[in-house]
Amino acid sequence: MAIELENYTFILALINIVVLYLLCKRFLFGPLTKLLEERDRKIKDSLEKAAYQEEHAKRLSVKHERELKEAKQMAQRIIDEARKQANKEYAAIIEEAKDKAHKIREKAKKDAEIDRREAAIKFKNEISSLALAAASKVLNENMDNERNKKLVEEFLDKEGVA
Repeated sequence: MAIELENYTFILALINIVVLYLLCKRFLFGPLTKLLEERDRKIKDSLEKAAYQEEHAKRLSVKHERELKEAKQMAQRIIDEARKQANKEYAAIIEEAKDKAHKIREKAKKDAEIDRREAAIKFKNEISSLALAAASKVLNENMDNERNKKLVEEFLDKEGVA
């Protein structure tokens, strides 16, 4: 009877193990498996999202580098254009200053010539007056000043004085 009891105990233990296995499978392994699968899915999703974000970041980095390069090129073009414009304006200002200086020199020459002519005329008039005064004193007679002055001026013009 001991063997039968042991067989019976063995069968009960075996039934208990099967029941325990089924209960564990239903209530422990199922939720635990679902939990592990959910965790695995979240990890995969996170890795995929991280890979996508990394790729997106690389694309943005390339795009920003290209835009930065273009911006630098545009800035250089603007600087070059500004330099060209400044050089043109500088040349124009220098040319204008040269023109003004030339005009001032020409005006100064003309003014000097006019002043020289006026001084020559004054000098001629003074010489005429002095010559008339001297001739009047020498001749000791009063002559017509206008007529005599005209004669002296003609004489001086003929002789090339003035």
